[in-house]
Amino acid sequence: MMMVTLSIKFIIPNNNRFSQISKVTLYSLIHYCIFVIIHYMYSLLFTVYSLYSLY
Repeated sequence: MMMVTLSIKFIIPNNNRFSQISKVTLYSLIHYCIFVIIHYMYSLLFTVYSLYSLY
């Protein structure tokens, strides 16, 4: 959560270079978050499936 606010703060300056860097960091953070969420969802589904198969 703090990293997102930090990256948002970096967008505020109108310097082109800074905005470019902040955009890249923001996109990477978003992609990482999506990847983590998908990974955890798949692991959760797998555990649920294995539990159901046991019974």
